[in-house]
Amino acid sequence: GFNEIFRGFGGEEGYIHEKFKRAGKKTLCLPFLRWVHRFGRPEGPKFPLTMENKVRNYFIGHIENKMDVDPIVEHFSEWMSEEQLKKICEKSYEEMIEAGQQV
Repeated sequence: GFNEIFRGFGGEEGYIHEKFKRAGKKTLCLPFLRWVHRFGRPEGPKFPLTMENKVRNYFIGHIENKMDVDPIVEHFSEWMSEEQLKKICEKSYEEMIEAGQQV
């Protein structure tokens, strides 16, 4: 399943597919199903929607799946400084270690 220390929303796109593939499982792309977000929440979501949580989740997912984190820094540098992104990455490593996860 999803990493227990994910926070808020974001970072799951592709994460679970990669995790399954790395575990020797098969993933399928079914284009006819399309990608649909249905957020009919008049009062908004019950969890915080922050860029920091989203980026943090991407770092955690990439670290867990033994993937290069540079593309995250490259992509999100449009909205955050490289220094901020590196701090979030370092903190993500620390939190994973504190949670007893292998990094």
